[in-house]
Amino acid sequence: MAAVRELTAAGLILLCSETALAQAFRVGVDAINVIPLGNFSDTYAIGFGALLRLESQTPVGFVFTARSGYIPHLTKAGDEIFTNVKLSEVPILVGAKFYNDAGLYGSLEIGGTSITRTISRPGRNDSGTSFAGSAALGIGLLIGRVDLQLSLRSVDLGNMTNGLEFGLGVGFNVLSL
Repeated sequence: MAAVRELTAAGLILLCSETALAQAFRVGVDAINVIPLGNFSDTYAIGFGALLRLESQTPVGFVFTARSGYIPHLTKAGDEIFTNVKLSEVPILVGAKFYNDAGLYGSLEIGGTSITRTISRPGRNDSGTSFAGSAALGIGLLIGRVDLQLSLRSVDLGNMTNGLEFGLGVGFNVLSL
């Protein structure tokens, strides 16, 4: 857990360093839809959210990234024991994008996610929050200021079978320096 926090902090420091700011710098907002996969989809419904994205071009051709935001999932009706189940995520990810000349890219992000689960039962609601290591592997296309991305995300690296989701993102670069 401490290693994830240290890695996230190191990535943010590197992203905001003087060398990084001397290169191309972008600020963007991403609308994201996540679709739980496998066992994760048995319990949780799809999620819709937004992420703030910071990017910095390096002298060697790849882009450092940092993203964070909020992704609430729709409530999923359960059986007679669990009336409703709801999930929300607050991902904090740092990573890199590797572009080709046509604007296509591959991305890898690591960090952590604050996960809040709420289970409603007849006469009782239970809620809990945890923090887990997470990662995302993606492909995308940058067209002018628009950033389109598909990703495979793990909300909890310690429990991959119960934490995989497919992500569809549409971003817009609001500031470029």
